[in-house]
Amino acid sequence: MKIALREKDVFAIFDSHSRPCYPHGSGLILNSSICGTAARLSSILPVDSRLMAQINMQWQTQMLANYSAHIFVPQDLNSTSEALTQALVTSSLKVLALQVENADLRSRNSALISKQRQLDAEAETRASVTHKREWLWSFLPSSLLGVNKQYYPESSTESWSATSPGGLSVAEPSPSRQHVASPGPSTYQRSRLATVPPPQRMFTCGVCFEKQPEDFIARIDTCNHQFCRDCIQGHVNSKLQERRFPVMCPSCMMSKSGEPGVVSNSLAQQILTEAQFMIWTELEMVEFSVLLYCQRCKQSGYVDKEDFETADTLSCPFADCQHIWCKACQHSIVIGGPPHSCDGSTEFDFLMDKEGWKYCPSCKTPFMKTEGCNHMTCTSPGCNTHFCYLCGELIIRSTLQSDVSTAILNHFGGKCNM
Repeated sequence: MKIALREKDVFAIFDSHSRPCYPHGSGLILNSSICGTAARLSSILPVDSRLMAQINMQWQTQMLANYSAHIFVPQDLNSTSEALTQALVTSSLKVLALQVENADLRSRNSALISKQRQLDAEAETRASVTHKREWLWSFLPSSLLGVNKQYYPESSTESWSATSPGGLSVAEPSPSRQHVASPGPSTYQRSRLATVPPPQRMFTCGVCFEKQPEDFIARIDTCNHQFCRDCIQGHVNSKLQERRFPVMCPSCMMSKSGEPGVVSNSLAQQILTEAQFMIWTELEMVEFSVLLYCQRCKQSGYVDKEDFETADTLSCPFADCQHIWCKACQHSIVIGGPPHSCDGSTEFDFLMDKEGWKYCPSCKTPFMKTEGCNHMTCTSPGCNTHFCYLCGELIIRSTLQSDVSTAILNHFGGKCNM
């Protein structure tokens, strides 16, 4: 395979068989020399020269019949102005979509990092609380003395009897069998204590200043300010209705110190409704794109902002329209027509050349001959130019009839027909 590079061509050979230089499998040879590539192919595909010497055998034809190869050619490219413009619009929209997706992924990554840090902090807090609880239990004495029943079976002969006033026999445990509980809590008490959930953590909203459970928290990643979901949703929705983007942190806007925090895309997805998030997406795309309105199909679409700022001509972002117009004067441009100019000069020159009309060589006044000879006299005040309608050249610029007649005879006598 030939790889065409700017400085030189590189030839790639894939050999599916093992050779002494690569005994463990197939090999890939890269060579920048035609002679070296031919020598390598000759060594991989050897031919007996004695067979080639026999002319009547026609070994070349037989070898050519067994030849097989894959030939790759460049795909046909439609290089017309219309196709290239459409390809540019399509690529710009794809680049725009990738930029929005990249910004969304960055925002989600930042939110996940913040959430991970929050979970790590909560885990450390719970571990500290559990450690303190166990340390306190180790100093609490037991309120009761426990007796282990396995040391006091009912058939024990070592227990002594006492007679109660009512005549009932009451068994009392032997002093040697009495068991005093340890001062610490039992294993059952420890397990019950460990399973008790910690109290719900609260936070103070930065807008309504009410204490809310942390289940309803909404945190700005860049500044770490905390709000309840209802307050931050109302703040973001009001900014969206005013078409203000990006949405700044309300606490940072009040403090007016340092770089204000910004509501991320991931937080907006959590707190906004579907209709509100559609407005958010449109305003977010404005950072990378421009809303373009087509006068022909009456539709609007987003195009890349950099392409819009550098382009002189604009094309409709919808593939089924294919309308092109000038960015400066907003006039439509005919595909395949004359070059566009905002003042119409190039279009008029194209029309003059197409119809065969002529300009006055002196004052550039356009003329169209309807009848008569090819001797033209400019009628502009003060011009006094005589020119030929066939070649457009100046004959004479004078008001003297004798000079004009002589110049006309000289021009039409030898160069052009009257």
